[in-house]
Amino acid sequence: MASICQRWFALVLLLMTVAQAKQTICQGSNHLQQKFAYEPTLSFPSKNYPHLAISYDTTSKVSRILAPSSNSAWKIVAGLCGQGFSFESTTQPNHFLRHRHLLLFVDPFVNTALYKNDACFKPVTGLADCNEVSFQSINYPDRFLRHQGYRMKLHQNDGSSLFKNDATFNIQTICQGSDHLQQKFAYEPTLSFPSKNYPNLAISYDTTSKVSKILAPSSNSAWKIVPGLCGQGFSFESTTQPNHFLRHRHLLLFVDPFVNTALYKNDACFKPVAGLADCNEVSFQSINYPDRFLRHQGYQMKLHRNDGSSLFMNDATFNI
Repeated sequence: MASICQRWFALVLLLMTVAQAKQTICQGSNHLQQKFAYEPTLSFPSKNYPHLAISYDTTSKVSRILAPSSNSAWKIVAGLCGQGFSFESTTQPNHFLRHRHLLLFVDPFVNTALYKNDACFKPVTGLADCNEVSFQSINYPDRFLRHQGYRMKLHQNDGSSLFKNDATFNIQTICQGSDHLQQKFAYEPTLSFPSKNYPNLAISYDTTSKVSKILAPSSNSAWKIVPGLCGQGFSFESTTQPNHFLRHRHLLLFVDPFVNTALYKNDACFKPVAGLADCNEVSFQSINYPDRFLRHQGYQMKLHRNDGSSLFMNDATFNI
């Protein structure tokens, strides 16, 4: 009898140990909420297709699992609906992942209750792995994001192993975030900006014409970083010609001598943001034309709107 009791006691102890171990292994929903609250940019590789991540097609705006790219980096923001979180495209600011007719798209923001509710999701412990993540819809709490035929959809959990795997994603921190960029620009006295797609060339200028181009690195491609002349962002002063600043004129970039006018100061102010083609690099948004970014085209520096193309995003992204 004593032997039987001892075996039962050992079994109960084993079950308790397993349960405790499981609790230790799984970090839980509170950990997820904290991670999403404090990680500025994340990527979500699929559990069962780990070489693919939640992304979207730039032209159709359809969300799919695709090979990792700049489109699979998401800026994590407080839920637009007041609950959970929303996922903003890092390559197309003010475009958010949202569901429409149970399919997922990356649509430009619209200030309606429907849009905001459709763009809110609650990260929960992964349905197939408690150390990964699944995404529950805020306005359809019985439905989860899942991929099917590589397309992202919003479906009810049918309890199958296939569904749970399709609805579970890894979490990857891939970007240092805009705060890191602001700090770097605030504390680095001089920087150079090699082009992402022409890494042997950097933002520079021709001494005679003052036209800004991407050129082979030289003293003209070293910029003194100063607080924005307009009171926002930053301005870039030539290190070879003091009191000459990079500024736009007629959507082209020049290095002009300082003039104490509001127009000049606004034209010489730029905001460094996460790189459109690589969130760990940098793009430069105009302060007075916030829908436009610095980019090179035909080797000349210009100020253009983001057309969403891969070419534009690469032309508008620079190393630091």
